[in-house]
This record gives sequence, structure tokens and C-alpha cells, in this order.
Amino acid sequence: PDENSKPLSHNRQANSSANTYCSQHRRAFNSANTDSNPSTIVSTNTSGLPVGELAEGMSKDFRNHWLGTHFFNPPRHMRLLEIIPGPDTAPQVMDFMTDFADRRLGKVVVEAKDRIASVTPSAVVMDLSIPETPKDVPQTDTGIQLLRSLMTSHPRMNIVVQSAHVRSLVRLKPMIDSHEGGFTIADKSLPLKEMLTKVEWALQGLIFTPREMRSGLEVKPEWLQVLILAFQDGLQDKAIAEQMNVSERSVRHYWTKVQDALDVYPEPGKNIRIQTEIRAREEGLID
Repeated sequence: PDENSKPLSHNRQANSSANTYCSQHRRAFNSANTDSNPSTIVSTNTSGLPVGELAEGMSKDFRNHWLGTHFFNPPRHMRLLEIIPGPDTAPQVMDFMTDFADRRLGKVVVEAKDRIASVTPSAVVMDLSIPETPKDVPQTDTGIQLLRSLMTSHPRMNIVVQSAHVRSLVRLKPMIDSHEGGFTIADKSLPLKEMLTKVEWALQGLIFTPREMRSGLEVKPEWLQVLILAFQDGLQDKAIAEQMNVSERSVRHYWTKVQDALDVYPEPGKNIRIQTEIRAREEGLID
């Protein structure tokens, strides 16, 4: 908003999407709160900031008419619209927006991320191939969009992805590499026991990506530094964290990443750190 902004008093809905920082959002909200009438619905299209936090400090009436409207990209072709209620969003506002999106915009409305945040599940298991509507054919692109949105909003959530086409996840590899929660990928053809193992690994905060998603041995500098400090200098995680000036959680995260790169996963009766050291020496990562 600026001096050229038009008042919102005659608009039914105001949508803030260009800015993704709370302070910038709140400047827009203050303008909307001043210029709008009490029945104006204000929404945000951001998928990277909690809807409830964005409206903190605003009036109760504003919060009652505040929600998220996340259009899946590209909006012209993707029919899914995720409507995200805030803690104080009035039920009638949700009903109105759902009906408006359905009848006027031709969108299929889903509620997901903030509901997940309020429930706080131990893990989310999702099929990558899902339809936009119950009548549509399941498509991987729809699942990719949903997964990208979920990982953006919940970077520490434990996630298990089921798919018969795991290579399609290559396009999300940078996001998977930076994801801070457990993340495992399971081929849908796996026996139940192996599928449950992948769920257990995710719950433990481990990372598992199939070989077909990798292009050779990829080890980031911070992962290599953990190996050197642990196996050459003999440091434990707390000392490694102090040496690297990061949290112990980050160090544990680096361990899961390098173990995935080295194809080292939990095995009954085996010490995973010792197995990691053996593989790292075999690959020449440490002397």
C-alpha cells in the first residue's frame, strides 16, 4: 500500500500476496483495517508464513474476517485452492469463501496446513499421485504442489511420501536437502514391513531418498566438517555444534543428510555412527 492505494470500503475482499514479510503484511493490514468496512474479508496468498501470526495485534473484527487463500501454481490451470483459517476466523467467513471459490472461481477448496499445525501430528504420510477433485485422474503434479506447500509452511515436520514415480521428486531435491524434519520416500510397491520401516525412520528424523534421485556422491561442506570433527578429532555432537557455531539439532540434521548420501540407515544390532565412519572412509571422505 502507498499514497496511490485505493480505499477498500467498496471491496468484498482484499488480498495481500506480493510481500512475504510480517512487517510488510502488517502495513497492508493496517491500511485495510482503516479503509475497509467491518464486513470486508482480508486474505493472504503467502504459503510461507503462519496465518495466525500475520494478524497478531490486529482488531478482533479484522481477525474474524482474516484467512489465507493459497492458489496452487499456475492458478490459471490448477483448480486447487487452499483456504487457511486463522485462530479467530469466523465460520461464516470460511463458508462464504468456500462457496465463492466454488461457484464464482471454479476452484476446488481444501483445508490443510493450518489444520495440520493445530493438530501437530508426529508425521504426515501422503501419496504423491492425487486428483484435484474426486472425479479427476490422480496426477503427480498435484501432489508435488501440495508437498512443496507443506514443506514450506512446516520445515520441521516429519514427512513420508508414497509414490510409484519417485524420480519426479528430483524437482524438489533442493527443498528436501534443506528440510529439517524427517523425510522418507517409499515406493508404493514396497511390502508393508518395509513401508512401516520408512515411516519409523521419518519419525526418528531420518532422511531417506532412493538412489535414482541422486547423481553420484553429493556431500555438502558442513556434512564433511561433521565427519572430520567426529572421526578425526573425536568430538561428540555438543562439541561439534560449538566448533561449528550451530545448534546440536543442526548437527543431528547434518548426520541424517550425510548418512542418506552414504546409503547408511538403521540396521538391527549395528551402530549407525560406526557404519557411517566405515562408509565415509571407503568413499575417501576422511583419512
